[in-house]
Amino acid sequence: MTEKRLFIWVVTPEGEVRTAAVDVARLKLVQMVGDLHQAIAKLFGLDLRAEMVVLSGCSTGLGKVSGDGILGLARAFLYAGRPSVVVSLWDVSDVATAELMDRFYAGLRQSLGKAGSLRRAQLHTLQRYPHPALWAAFSLSGEP
Repeated sequence: MTEKRLFIWVVTPEGEVRTAAVDVARLKLVQMVGDLHQAIAKLFGLDLRAEMVVLSGCSTGLGKVSGDGILGLARAFLYAGRPSVVVSLWDVSDVATAELMDRFYAGLRQSLGKAGSLRRAQLHTLQRYPHPALWAAFSLSGEP
């Protein structure tokens, strides 16, 4: 059986893009833990030193609704001190997401900023894949 992995893209303060692979089964267990911030820190055990974390897998922005809002991966990374997190709000297409992410990182390299790069990438992807399910899933939280 093939093990499912989620790739986390990390943009460092120096502008470098690094990746880390996480076992999806372990990730689902973490989402059920009460103290998500602590669980994330233990699960990843990485010194991310990141300006932004991009979780480009399916439904990475979903979480558990509580009295304090939605507890999920995006919030955990923000609480852990990452200024910005990009997540998907539903299951995404591998092909359309790959194109969107290529454009997103190109915009970052051109100094369009996080929000501007995501917007431009979504508009580009919209031209090729007009259905919103294929370009509108990604959301930026934290610093724009």
